[in-house]
Amino acid sequence: MKNLFPIILLGLTLTSSLSSCKKDPPISSISYEGHLFVGERIEFISANKDVDNYLWSFGDGRTVNDNIDRTPHTYTVPGTYTVELRISNQSGSHTSTRIIEVKSKPVKVKIKKVTIAAFDSQANWDPVDMTGPDIYCKIIRPFSLILNQPQITYSTSSIQYNTTISSLPLDYIYGTPVEVPFDEAFYIELYDDDNGNSDFMAKGYFLAKEEIPFTSTIADLEFDALYSGYKMKIEVEYIY
Repeated sequence: MKNLFPIILLGLTLTSSLSSCKKDPPISSISYEGHLFVGERIEFISANKDVDNYLWSFGDGRTVNDNIDRTPHTYTVPGTYTVELRISNQSGSHTSTRIIEVKSKPVKVKIKKVTIAAFDSQANWDPVDMTGPDIYCKIIRPFSLILNQPQITYSTSSIQYNTTISSLPLDYIYGTPVEVPFDEAFYIELYDDDNGNSDFMAKGYFLAKEEIPFTSTIADLEFDALYSGYKMKIEVEYIY
């Protein structure tokens, strides 16, 4: 019997070694990065990395079958989709699903209010009247040679006279909101009126489609204007 012990122990050791090489059955789960809007790139991600194959089904008739744990996708039609992921390795497979809602993007933006939140109190914008600049603002679409489009002035506000730091925040409220196309860039420009002559003060660039996520309600969007420490805020409403 003593001569059998080494053989039995060797067999047990070998069996244990082979068992430790076997992979556990995978368990799939789905997450994503990006925004669930038509035309936006979404990155779907599997949480399990110990996988030999990933089969993605996006619910719109398109699938991807590869060995990478993440895959990009873009939806072209709004709606509710069931995303399915089947993962597998040598020990088995597992399938999980996730329901997502893909929304349409807005078609227009209503600008309801422009607010000047800050400006450089040291800048002498009004050499004629030292009590402070007489400010008005314009909302314009800039000229574009590439797009072959002329400049358009959507709106010119009334003048607010003798503005100082104590005047802030300075609001320009539009009783009739200014509507601009959702995918069109525009500027909000500030001017100082000097007895009919206007000095350019600052401008803020805005592109609505870069503000994500969109909402169907009013949103406040802040940005820094060019020149002299101006900070602006606009109140907008998205139109779908």
